[in-house]
Amino acid sequence: MKTPALLLVAALLANACSSSTSTTATPNEPVPEGSSTTTADTDALSEHLNWFLTVINGAEVSAAEYEARFDESFRQAVPYESSLLPIVADLQAGAPYELGEISRRSDTGLDAIVTSADSTRLAVILDIDEDDQIIGLLLQPADPPVLEQPPQTLQEAATRLGELGQASLLAAEVVDGACVPIEAVNAESAVPIGSAFKLYVLGALADAIEAGEVAWTDELTITEELKSVPSGQLQNEPAGATVNVREAAELMISISDNTATDLLIDLLGRNEVEAAQTAYGHTQPGLNRPFLTTREWAILKLGPEQQREDYLNADEAGRRAILDGLADVPASSLAGEAFLQPIVPDRLEWFASLNDLCSVHVRLQEKAQVSGLEPLAEILSLNPGIPSETWDYIGFKGGSEPGLVATSWLVTEGERTFVLAAAVLDPEQPLDETEAVLLMGAARDLLGSQ
Repeated sequence: MKTPALLLVAALLANACSSSTSTTATPNEPVPEGSSTTTADTDALSEHLNWFLTVINGAEVSAAEYEARFDESFRQAVPYESSLLPIVADLQAGAPYELGEISRRSDTGLDAIVTSADSTRLAVILDIDEDDQIIGLLLQPADPPVLEQPPQTLQEAATRLGELGQASLLAAEVVDGACVPIEAVNAESAVPIGSAFKLYVLGALADAIEAGEVAWTDELTITEELKSVPSGQLQNEPAGATVNVREAAELMISISDNTATDLLIDLLGRNEVEAAQTAYGHTQPGLNRPFLTTREWAILKLGPEQQREDYLNADEAGRRAILDGLADVPASSLAGEAFLQPIVPDRLEWFASLNDLCSVHVRLQEKAQVSGLEPLAEILSLNPGIPSETWDYIGFKGGSEPGLVATSWLVTEGERTFVLAAAVLDPEQPLDETEAVLLMGAARDLLGSQ
């Protein structure tokens, strides 16, 4: 799960995870094709884009100019001296950049391609508000990275993941609704899973729809109190904007939208999501009680250290009381230091074993066979994590933060169904996210051949 300071920092990573890794945990898709040009129009979007091109090509950015061009929430997330200037300096090392295709998404958003001196293509995703200030500026690789030497066996994949950090891996075939291990490394122990926790929110939603308490078409209203931090896009919508339940679920899974997730948790209730863990096969649900919203996670993660330690050292009742006290803390007030180093990913996270992740995938697919719940299978397949021609169906959810990468896939080939779940953790330093995700994807594509 990416946090606000990574809006611009994403260019410095080889791979943006959705979770997963957008954050999501997927190599990024190329920018969509559209009207293409390499010269500026005269509107605000094009002017901002051309300004940014001059910056990454060596122009200085003054504090006054930064304040004028970027909205307050962005500036809070990416402070001028501590975050913006170091990021710009790193980007300028790749100069000169050339501007390529430009694709307009709307009057307030565009996508473009820039190519660095070493021919690296970056996708620039730019959004502005009604005052023509920049509210979103994301850079990410325009071309999916590849693994130079793919592992030949699941054992090799697990070994190479272990070279990156504390690794767990489960490769299993689903037989009569049960996960039968093919290869398992630390699969029974609970590990941090990043945004893969959103599978349990989806399960709670499925149960509520099945019970007739919620409909896919119900409207949810975005409020300032429910806005979270990126990853995602709904945090940029004005308070009062609406999204229906299915759209929120699609955004939660496909681009790991944190505000969409919190809207659904608010709709369903924290207690109901906690209960859904057991219903969907979690063997230690107490690890996630109270069940954090993404906004609460971000406030605790990026807020004062003493507050974080008080929460981690409290019992369940004490933790719930602390969360109650965070209700009025706006996400926009979070500390703006770049979230580039691990902040206790082994302690402040959502947790499950890889066996648990296998179970939740299997049970969600079973739910998708229930009348009215068919959209579940489609929602889970919107983002394959890493595209592959090997499988007839790919369901995916992953997640990440500095020091953590987690992925989980359910895939089918003919009549056979497999699950690959993996996690790598280093609480002390950032991981090579690209290598981790690509190794996990390569392990997935070895299923059925071992």
